[in-house]
Order: sequence, then structure tokens, then C-alpha cells
Amino acid sequence: MKKIWGSLLAIFICFQGVSFANSINLFNDSVYTLNAVIYDANGTLLGEFVLNARDGATWSDDQENFGTEIENASQTPYSVNWTCMGGTAYGSCSDVAAGALVTAQSCGGSQQCQKQMQQQQNGY
Repeated sequence: MKKIWGSLLAIFICFQGVSFANSINLFNDSVYTLNAVIYDANGTLLGEFVLNARDGATWSDDQENFGTEIENASQTPYSVNWTCMGGTAYGSCSDVAAGALVTAQSCGGSQQCQKQMQQQQNGY
């Protein structure tokens, strides 16, 4: 019985790795609303998300590439650029592996949004 459960657990773990192989988990751990833009290694735009403070999302290319040739699949490593809603850069992460969790504050950059920061200081 233990061998059966062990086998089922191993199959489940392998399935999880396969099913989430082409995904990136995003989490906005800043106090600002940010735009997260994902690029593949060739610089191709793959996805874009607007995330409120303390919000998350998952990008995946599984549905986009279902039934396509392997050369059409997105190329790793990925890059995630976080920008303020006004368009200024907040942070950038490169060399992001498939299945990774990328947080806004873990990426290098200014990690400030000027207009939103002024509104917070003024009490708006």
C-alpha cells in the first residue's frame, strides 16, 4: 500500500512540474499599482498585467502554444519589467526561470513611483 501511495505521489509531483513548466508567478509586494511586462529571451512580448498593491497573477504560455511546434514556444530565460502606471520604470528582473515567483521589490531599479508617492504624501 505504501508503494502505491509513493508512486501516486511521484506521478503527482511530476505532473505538477510539467503543467507549470512554462509559467511565471507575479506578486506586487509594493505599495503602488504596477504594470508587469513579461518578455522571453528573444525580446518577444509575452504578457502584461496590471497589479494592485499586494496582488498577484500567473502568466502561462501553455494555452498559447498548445499544438504548436516546439520552435514556436517562448524561449527561457524570461525577463519581467515592472513599471509605474505613469510609465516610469520601477524595477526589472532578468534571467527568470520558468515556474519562478517574481516579486516587484526583488527586481533591481528605483522601486518608486513619483506621482503615486506624491498622492500618498498629500493624503489622496
